[in-house]
Amino acid sequence: MKIVVKIGSAVLVDQKDSRINKEILIDIVSQIKKLKRRGHSVVIVTSGAVASCGNKKYSRALKAIVGQPRLMSLYIDFFESYKIEVGQLLFTHEDLEGERCGYTKELLNEVMESGVIPIVNANDAVSGEELDALKQYADNDILAERVASMIGADIVFILTNENGLMDFKNRKVVRVVEDQEGFYKARFLVENRKSSVGRGGMMSKVKVAENLCMVHGIEVRLLPGSQEDAILDSLSGKKIGTIFKAKKRP
Repeated sequence: MKIVVKIGSAVLVDQKDSRINKEILIDIVSQIKKLKRRGHSVVIVTSGAVASCGNKKYSRALKAIVGQPRLMSLYIDFFESYKIEVGQLLFTHEDLEGERCGYTKELLNEVMESGVIPIVNANDAVSGEELDALKQYADNDILAERVASMIGADIVFILTNENGLMDFKNRKVVRVVEDQEGFYKARFLVENRKSSVGRGGMMSKVKVAENLCMVHGIEVRLLPGSQEDAILDSLSGKKIGTIFKAKKRP
Protein backbone atom coordinates (compact mmCIF):
# COMPACT_ATOMS: atom_id res chain seq x y z
CA MET A 1 0.00 0.00 0.00
CA LYS A 2 0.90 3.65 -0.40
CA ILE A 3 0.50 5.23 3.03
CA VAL A 4 0.60 8.89 4.10
CA VAL A 5 1.25 9.58 7.78
CA LYS A 6 0.44 13.13 8.84
CA ILE A 7 1.90 14.07 12.24
CA GLY A 8 0.48 17.14 13.96
CA SER A 9 2.37 19.70 16.00
CA ALA A 10 0.25 18.93 19.05
CA VAL A 11 1.50 15.32 18.89
CA LEU A 12 5.17 16.12 18.44
CA VAL A 13 5.70 19.27 20.47
CA ASP A 14 5.43 19.64 24.23
CA GLN A 15 3.21 22.69 24.70
CA LYS A 16 4.97 23.71 27.92
CA ASP A 17 8.53 24.08 26.66
CA SER A 18 8.23 23.91 22.85
CA ARG A 19 10.49 20.86 22.64
CA ILE A 20 9.99 17.86 20.38
CA ASN A 21 8.80 14.85 22.38
CA LYS A 22 11.47 12.37 21.36
CA GLU A 23 9.74 9.33 22.88
CA ILE A 24 6.65 9.87 20.75
CA LEU A 25 8.72 10.50 17.63
CA ILE A 26 10.78 7.36 18.26
CA ASP A 27 7.59 5.30 18.54
CA ILE A 28 6.21 6.73 15.27
CA VAL A 29 9.50 6.10 13.48
CA SER A 30 9.54 2.52 14.77
CA GLN A 31 6.03 1.93 13.42
CA ILE A 32 6.95 3.35 10.02
CA LYS A 33 10.01 1.10 9.94
CA LYS A 34 7.72 -1.90 10.46
CA LEU A 35 5.34 -0.68 7.75
CA LYS A 36 8.22 -0.34 5.35
CA ARG A 37 9.50 -3.84 6.14
CA ARG A 38 6.03 -5.19 5.42
CA GLY A 39 6.35 -3.82 1.91
CA HIS A 40 4.40 -0.58 2.24
CA SER A 41 5.55 2.78 0.83
CA VAL A 42 5.26 5.63 3.33
CA VAL A 43 5.25 9.41 3.01
CA ILE A 44 5.48 11.50 6.18
CA VAL A 45 3.80 14.91 6.27
CA THR A 46 5.13 16.52 9.41
CA SER A 47 4.29 19.57 11.44
CA GLY A 48 6.38 20.75 14.37
CA ALA A 49 9.08 22.94 12.84
CA VAL A 50 7.53 26.28 13.80
CA ALA A 51 6.10 25.05 17.10
CA SER A 52 9.46 23.63 18.20
CA CYS A 53 11.02 27.11 18.20
CA GLY A 54 9.78 28.75 21.37
CA ASN A 55 11.19 32.24 20.81
CA LYS A 56 8.07 34.42 20.85
CA LYS A 57 9.95 37.38 19.38
CA TYR A 58 10.61 35.52 16.12
CA SER A 59 8.31 35.75 13.13
CA ARG A 60 6.69 32.55 11.86
CA ALA A 61 9.18 32.43 8.99
CA LEU A 62 12.15 32.76 11.35
CA LYS A 63 10.73 30.08 13.64
CA ALA A 64 10.51 27.79 10.61
CA ILE A 65 14.12 28.55 9.66
CA VAL A 66 15.30 27.64 13.16
CA GLY A 67 12.92 24.76 13.84
CA GLN A 68 13.01 22.85 10.55
CA PRO A 69 16.65 21.67 10.78
CA ARG A 70 16.12 20.70 14.43
CA LEU A 71 13.13 18.58 13.44
CA MET A 72 14.84 16.98 10.45
CA SER A 73 17.96 16.11 12.42
CA LEU A 74 15.81 14.01 14.78
CA TYR A 75 14.09 12.22 11.90
CA ILE A 76 17.47 11.50 10.30
CA ASP A 77 18.99 10.19 13.53
CA PHE A 78 16.04 7.97 14.45
CA PHE A 79 15.59 6.47 10.99
CA GLU A 80 19.34 6.05 10.58
CA SER A 81 19.32 3.73 13.60
CA TYR A 82 17.24 1.36 11.41
CA LYS A 83 19.45 1.99 8.38
CA ILE A 84 16.59 3.78 6.61
CA GLU A 85 17.30 6.83 4.49
CA VAL A 86 15.00 9.84 4.53
CA GLY A 87 14.74 12.93 2.35
CA GLN A 88 13.31 16.39 3.04
CA LEU A 89 10.82 18.03 0.69
CA LEU A 90 9.69 21.58 1.49
CA PHE A 91 6.89 22.54 -0.87
CA THR A 92 5.69 25.95 -2.00
CA HIS A 93 2.31 26.82 -3.50
CA GLU A 94 3.61 26.45 -7.05
CA ASP A 95 4.96 22.97 -6.30
CA LEU A 96 1.46 21.86 -5.32
CA GLU A 97 -0.89 23.84 -7.55
CA GLY A 98 1.15 25.56 -10.25
CA GLU A 99 3.14 24.59 -13.32
CA ARG A 100 5.56 22.46 -11.27
CA CYS A 101 2.76 20.24 -9.91
CA GLY A 102 3.50 17.49 -12.44
CA TYR A 103 7.17 17.51 -11.54
CA THR A 104 6.32 17.34 -7.83
CA LYS A 105 4.22 14.23 -8.42
CA GLU A 106 7.05 12.58 -10.40
CA LEU A 107 9.56 13.50 -7.70
CA LEU A 108 7.46 12.06 -4.88
CA ASN A 109 6.98 8.80 -6.77
CA GLU A 110 10.69 8.61 -7.58
CA VAL A 111 11.64 9.07 -3.94
CA MET A 112 9.18 6.39 -2.82
CA GLU A 113 10.28 3.91 -5.50
CA SER A 114 13.90 4.37 -4.41
CA GLY A 115 13.10 3.21 -0.88
CA VAL A 116 13.83 6.61 0.63
CA ILE A 117 11.11 7.93 2.97
CA PRO A 118 9.98 11.45 1.95
CA ILE A 119 9.45 13.85 4.85
CA VAL A 120 7.22 16.65 3.63
CA ASN A 121 6.45 20.06 5.07
CA ALA A 122 5.27 23.40 3.72
CA ASN A 123 8.02 25.90 3.11
CA ASP A 124 7.06 28.49 5.73
CA ALA A 125 10.33 30.40 5.31
CA VAL A 126 9.10 32.39 2.30
CA SER A 127 7.68 35.87 1.98
CA GLY A 128 5.42 38.14 -0.04
CA GLU A 129 2.97 36.76 -2.58
CA GLU A 130 4.27 33.21 -2.22
CA LEU A 131 3.57 33.23 1.53
CA ASP A 132 0.00 34.39 0.93
CA ALA A 133 -0.53 31.64 -1.65
CA LEU A 134 0.97 29.06 0.68
CA LYS A 135 -1.16 29.91 3.71
CA GLN A 136 -3.65 27.09 3.19
CA TYR A 137 -0.80 24.56 3.21
CA ALA A 138 0.46 25.86 6.55
CA ASP A 139 -2.43 23.72 7.72
CA ASN A 140 -0.64 20.42 7.14
CA ASP A 141 -3.91 18.50 7.06
CA ILE A 142 -4.52 20.14 3.69
CA LEU A 143 -0.92 19.51 2.65
CA ALA A 144 -1.38 15.81 3.49
CA GLU A 145 -4.57 15.76 1.43
CA ARG A 146 -2.78 17.21 -1.58
CA VAL A 147 0.17 14.82 -1.29
CA ALA A 148 -2.13 11.80 -0.87
CA SER A 149 -4.20 12.66 -3.91
CA MET A 150 -1.08 13.29 -6.02
CA ILE A 151 0.46 9.88 -5.31
CA GLY A 152 -2.82 7.95 -5.28
CA ALA A 153 -2.44 6.87 -1.66
CA ASP A 154 -4.43 3.93 -0.33
CA ILE A 155 -4.76 5.27 3.21
CA VAL A 156 -3.94 8.40 5.19
CA PHE A 157 -3.25 8.31 8.92
CA ILE A 158 -3.77 11.66 10.67
CA LEU A 159 -2.07 11.59 14.05
CA THR A 160 -3.58 14.03 16.50
CA ASN A 161 -3.69 14.71 20.23
CA GLU A 162 -7.35 13.58 20.36
CA ASN A 163 -8.60 10.00 20.74
CA GLY A 164 -10.50 10.41 17.48
CA LEU A 165 -13.63 12.26 16.39
CA MET A 166 -15.44 12.88 19.65
CA ASP A 167 -19.17 12.83 20.26
CA PHE A 168 -18.99 15.08 23.31
CA LYS A 169 -22.71 14.82 24.05
CA ASN A 170 -22.47 11.05 24.52
CA ARG A 171 -18.84 11.15 25.70
CA LYS A 172 -17.54 8.62 23.23
CA VAL A 173 -15.33 8.32 20.17
CA VAL A 174 -17.10 7.93 16.83
CA ARG A 175 -15.46 4.79 15.46
CA VAL A 176 -16.66 4.90 11.85
CA VAL A 177 -17.81 7.64 9.50
CA GLU A 178 -19.08 6.67 6.08
CA ASP A 179 -21.06 8.14 3.18
CA GLN A 180 -22.12 11.75 2.72
CA GLU A 181 -24.69 11.66 5.51
CA GLY A 182 -22.04 10.42 7.92
CA PHE A 183 -19.75 13.32 7.09
CA TYR A 184 -22.67 15.74 7.41
CA LYS A 185 -23.25 14.49 10.96
CA ALA A 186 -19.51 14.53 11.72
CA ARG A 187 -19.20 18.24 10.97
CA PHE A 188 -21.92 18.98 13.55
CA LEU A 189 -20.11 16.93 16.19
CA VAL A 190 -16.95 18.96 15.93
CA GLU A 191 -16.14 21.41 18.65
CA ASN A 192 -14.16 23.87 16.59
CA ARG A 193 -11.29 24.20 19.02
CA LYS A 194 -7.59 24.26 18.22
CA SER A 195 -4.58 23.31 20.28
CA SER A 196 -2.13 26.04 21.22
CA VAL A 197 0.50 24.67 18.83
CA GLY A 198 -1.56 23.25 15.95
CA ARG A 199 -3.17 25.24 13.14
CA GLY A 200 -5.81 23.07 11.58
CA GLY A 201 -8.22 21.99 14.30
CA MET A 202 -10.69 19.10 14.12
CA MET A 203 -12.93 20.77 11.53
CA SER A 204 -10.00 20.88 9.12
CA LYS A 205 -9.40 17.16 9.62
CA VAL A 206 -13.04 16.26 9.00
CA LYS A 207 -13.14 18.36 5.82
CA VAL A 208 -9.89 16.85 4.56
CA ALA A 209 -11.15 13.34 5.36
CA GLU A 210 -14.39 14.02 3.51
CA ASN A 211 -12.58 15.22 0.39
CA LEU A 212 -10.13 12.32 0.39
CA CYS A 213 -12.85 9.72 0.97
CA MET A 214 -15.65 11.07 -1.20
CA VAL A 215 -13.65 12.60 -4.08
CA HIS A 216 -10.43 10.59 -4.26
CA GLY A 217 -11.48 7.25 -2.77
CA ILE A 218 -8.74 7.33 -0.13
CA GLU A 219 -9.47 6.02 3.38
CA VAL A 220 -8.54 8.23 6.33
CA ARG A 221 -7.91 7.16 9.92
CA LEU A 222 -7.76 9.72 12.72
CA LEU A 223 -5.62 8.31 15.53
CA PRO A 224 -4.20 9.40 18.92
CA GLY A 225 -0.59 9.98 17.88
CA SER A 226 0.87 9.71 21.37
CA GLN A 227 -0.55 6.23 21.90
CA GLU A 228 2.07 3.53 21.42
CA ASP A 229 1.71 1.53 18.17
CA ALA A 230 -1.49 3.38 17.22
CA ILE A 231 -0.93 2.94 13.46
CA LEU A 232 -0.06 -0.75 13.69
CA ASP A 233 -2.93 -1.46 16.09
CA SER A 234 -5.37 0.27 13.75
CA LEU A 235 -4.18 -1.78 10.79
CA SER A 236 -4.49 -4.98 12.82
CA GLY A 237 -8.18 -4.28 13.39
CA LYS A 238 -8.16 -2.93 16.94
CA LYS A 239 -10.77 -0.30 17.79
CA ILE A 240 -8.73 2.87 17.99
CA GLY A 241 -9.47 6.35 16.73
CA THR A 242 -11.93 7.05 13.91
CA ILE A 243 -12.06 5.41 10.48
CA PHE A 244 -13.40 7.54 7.63
CA LYS A 245 -14.41 5.05 4.97
CA ALA A 246 -13.73 5.87 1.34
CA LYS A 247 -16.09 5.76 -1.58
CA LYS A 248 -15.05 3.08 -4.05
CA ARG A 249 -12.75 4.35 -6.77
CA PRO A 250 -14.07 4.23 -10.36
